Amino acid sequence: MTVKFLNVRAPAAPRWLTRGFWALSLVSGALLGGTPGCTGSVDPDGAKPPPDDIDVNDAPLCEGPRGVGAGRWRRLTASQYANAVQDLIGERPDTSVLLGDFRTGAFKANALQPVDERDVGAYDTLAKTLSEKAVSNLLGLLSCDTKAMGEDTCAAQFIKSFGARAYRRPLLADEEAAFESVYKTGKEENFSAGIRLVVQAMLSSPNFLYLVEAGGEEQDGMRKLTGYEIASRLAFVLTGTMPDSSLFAAAEAGELDTAEGVQEYAKKLISSDRFLGVAKEFHVELLGFDDVTSEEVSKSGKFADFTSEMRKAMAEEPRKFVDYVMTKGSGSIEEMFSAPYVFPEGPLSRVYGGVVADEDGRAEITDGSRHGLLTLAGVQASHPKQLSPRGAVNRGHLVRREVLCEPVPPVTGPVDFTLPPGAENMTAQELLRVHQENPTCKGCHELMDSIGFGFESYDAMGAFRTKDDGGNVIETSGEVVNIEGDGKFKNTEELASLLSKSPAVRKCMSQQWLRFSLGRDPEDQDSCSLAGVSNAFLKGKGDIKSAVLSLVVSDSFRFYRGQ
Repeated sequence: MTVKFLNVRAPAAPRWLTRGFWALSLVSGALLGGTPGCTGSVDPDGAKPPPDDIDVNDAPLCEGPRGVGAGRWRRLTASQYANAVQDLIGERPDTSVLLGDFRTGAFKANALQPVDERDVGAYDTLAKTLSEKAVSNLLGLLSCDTKAMGEDTCAAQFIKSFGARAYRRPLLADEEAAFESVYKTGKEENFSAGIRLVVQAMLSSPNFLYLVEAGGEEQDGMRKLTGYEIASRLAFVLTGTMPDSSLFAAAEAGELDTAEGVQEYAKKLISSDRFLGVAKEFHVELLGFDDVTSEEVSKSGKFADFTSEMRKAMAEEPRKFVDYVMTKGSGSIEEMFSAPYVFPEGPLSRVYGGVVADEDGRAEITDGSRHGLLTLAGVQASHPKQLSPRGAVNRGHLVRREVLCEPVPPVTGPVDFTLPPGAENMTAQELLRVHQENPTCKGCHELMDSIGFGFESYDAMGAFRTKDDGGNVIETSGEVVNIEGDGKFKNTEELASLLSKSPAVRKCMSQQWLRFSLGRDPEDQDSCSLAGVSNAFLKGKGDIKSAVLSLVVSDSFRFYRGQ
């Protein structure tokens, strides 16, 4: 017995949402739609709580009407899908069979790329495999006694309860009837086969695979999300998985219909260990730390120590770093971008000069060579692929694009590769500095190179140095142009201090958290919502949890405007 995806044209009325824009066709010909689900739990142990003085109205007044940017439905990322499946049936799927996540900016979002037949086939195969595993422990899957109430009554109860969790909202009557038809088709073989087919159908539905959002009645061009939709947003954004039973109950009771109610539950979620996992992935994706594990990032010669073990340690270090900042540190932007410590596990200790970690796995760096996430070996080893004159360009471009939110325009015309007089006697860095004086190149390269010079003290493995391979003293002075105040710096420490305290960086992080949370780029209509997030970041050292709490109570998070 097989289950297939079909493309079904949706009815014009809003009710089309509950029927699905895909449907499942069984041998019996039954069509299914679907909706989202709810389990899992929040473990508060070990996580630092957010500040208590957050006011949902604590944001500067904005000019102009309220509004939100246009959103898209998003398919769950591989990680979200795996977490949700595990919470539903206790089995973690092998997501390596999926084609990979598509990004919005630096972040995995799956908002723009359409699904093709390969994706459908992969999800269908996974659903079949997972449903077979689920019914292998039928007593653990069901919450009813078939002997006491009968198989059909038990199946109907399972469809209602499991469906509400999988679809992240209660099923409608016609949906329950459709699933009962699926069950009966499978029961022609036996009871277990009927339940297995229901699980397979639900795990294959777009209502499980997507964050389905439509909201209520339209007002001022936008729709307020329902309590169930808010519950799903909160859970996936703050914990990386589906809502737990308490959040689902809050949605059912209408407790998520106000900003105050959303804030109350967001505080609980943001104090969980699962939010720590989300914060780690935000920073890892933002700065591309996992890129260091890619085979495209190659080293040779003196960098033969760049082994798979080294790559793994470099990719894992920022997760430990963020965990420490959020649990034992200040949980702030300032510490995230300026802290003088590293986590030198295994071979990574050699890159940091043989430092020894304490019981937390942390090593304080006292020689002034490390200052926050940007100076960890993993990000420096990813940019450039090899030690080359383009190192400053690549590293500076990363900061300009992801930390300052100022994308550098692409080259539109021919590039002049003519070397200046005396180039044969210049170091790679000197050539780059001269390069910035070229009127054709200056407009873009001063945005990147002048930042990248601050990282020239790191070689292609991320190891600190004061001289290049030719024995020449490395000059690390530069300037962050287009930034408030004096953007000049003499070394990496001054650059890190400048960035960690910069209002421009904190405003950029506001945009990045919105992009990460909603899977879309900020628009002009989001300006009022972003003002509240930026305001939270601009206070003190820039508390990250306060800013995220400001985001989840904003209009951009609680309302929806479709394309």
